[in-house]
Amino acid sequence: MKFYNRIFITFSLLFSLISCKESEDKKRESILPIPFPTVEVPVMYHNDLHYLAFHYWDNFLDTNRLFNAKDTNLFLGVENGDFSTAYNEYVRIIFSLPNREGMEYMSRLFHQVRSYAYRHPEGNAIENFSSIAEYYLKNPYSAYRNEDLYRAWIEPLSKSEFVDSLQKLDLQFFIDKFSKNERGTKASDFNFTRSNGRKGTLYGINSDYTLLMFTVPGCPVCEEVIEELKSVPMISQLIDNNQLTILNAYFEDDFKAWRDNLSKYPSNWVNCYNHDMVINDTQLYYVRATPSLYLLDKEKVVLFKDASLPLIMQYLSVATMQ
Repeated sequence: MKFYNRIFITFSLLFSLISCKESEDKKRESILPIPFPTVEVPVMYHNDLHYLAFHYWDNFLDTNRLFNAKDTNLFLGVENGDFSTAYNEYVRIIFSLPNREGMEYMSRLFHQVRSYAYRHPEGNAIENFSSIAEYYLKNPYSAYRNEDLYRAWIEPLSKSEFVDSLQKLDLQFFIDKFSKNERGTKASDFNFTRSNGRKGTLYGINSDYTLLMFTVPGCPVCEEVIEELKSVPMISQLIDNNQLTILNAYFEDDFKAWRDNLSKYPSNWVNCYNHDMVINDTQLYYVRATPSLYLLDKEKVVLFKDASLPLIMQYLSVATMQ
């Protein structure tokens, strides 16, 4: 009789565990979408960006928080659009910090997500964060593109168990390419020949700022950016005051096409081609798409790398008014 009692107790406990599991699953499935759980900055920190960057994902990646994992329109209980908006805001915050600090926060985020993924693999946290990082930070046509921040995400990812050997090779390729001309470091020098035949170097330019543009003839987006720069009075004024030099550099080998398009370029720009082809042959600069814009300071330190024109314009309008 005792034997049967033990069997009954065992099955009762097992049934109880199964019932609890089913009850929690139903509870998760019934959870409605919630707003992205933002972090409140204590008054003593005065909206400090470092505090925001450090704690931004704490509530979202709380392993005790329940969410509906079966709804594909949600990511950890938050609608995909809200998650995308929150991610963009986070990128804006860490981009406002010194480059190396921003990269450290992005690397820290990876380890936060990795820790969460171990506890809740059903949430696909690594996959979703990697996907949005690729879409916004790697995409050469994204207004939020940032090779340094993307590299800070994929470097620990490439060493993790979440990617296979082929994926690791692919990630390592971009790690190597995106390491070139990091923000906060001096840009690589190169030789060029101007439209009038005079030779020069990047480091030979003497102005407060240099807008280095890699363009190619026949590129519609290049022509749009050129026309936009030509139409902004501030740009002409900065050039006239020797505060800005626009170095419009051609780096491929169809020199005839480049010469045929010279009339499209303003005469107060430095319109040139890289005659020794070192940019293209050695990928001194990793130009994934044209136009590719770099803003350099007087010492040729990279302030913005392959950045959008509005971002560069906004910076110049503030920096040159001081």
